[in-house]
Amino acid sequence: TISIPSASSRDLAFSNFRANSLCEFNHVIVEKKQVRFAQNFLMDFSTDFTNDDLQKMISSQEYLNNVSNIKLKVGGFSLLQVKQPTVQIKSGNIQLDFGIETPLLFVNVVDKITVCAKLKAENGKLQLANMRVNNTKYDIGLLLPIINLINPLSFESTFADNAGIAQIKNVDIIDDRVSLSGMVFIPQNKVIKKGLGFITQSLF
Repeated sequence: TISIPSASSRDLAFSNFRANSLCEFNHVIVEKKQVRFAQNFLMDFSTDFTNDDLQKMISSQEYLNNVSNIKLKVGGFSLLQVKQPTVQIKSGNIQLDFGIETPLLFVNVVDKITVCAKLKAENGKLQLANMRVNNTKYDIGLLLPIINLINPLSFESTFADNAGIAQIKNVDIIDDRVSLSGMVFIPQNKVIKKGLGFITQSLF
């Protein structure tokens, strides 16, 4: 059993992490800088994301770099750029606020966008659901790729050189936190770095 009250690494932060092996026998070889799984390994996990966790994630340099690269260009001219995204857990929803800057007659105009959404587990991944957008000026088809890029709760289910796969099974927003649970499968003879990186590579 692994239990971590809170942790952060790169562009990820989480709270109340717990994991349990589902194998009757675990053969794990711990080396100096890595862990090797001599047999197929299966475990379940659960964790929470608080508003503090989300704030850490969107303040990371990796996240800020990704946001700064979100642009729509036509003929070498930038027609759209995302500004100052924020995210919070509010009233049972994930709320994303951001600005869309568009040059108009050489004057930069920033439109404020608010997106409220539920969360669902689908095909082993965490997805936004029942999205509501406050600004009808922009087509949801244009906004959706942007929303997915600025949503810090977008995770890849395959990790670290195909060393394993994580599947999110359940997700719920309870009070001021997102609670999710799922399973991780690591095939025989796969190697993962030691430390917190093991958790983040394995699950997210």
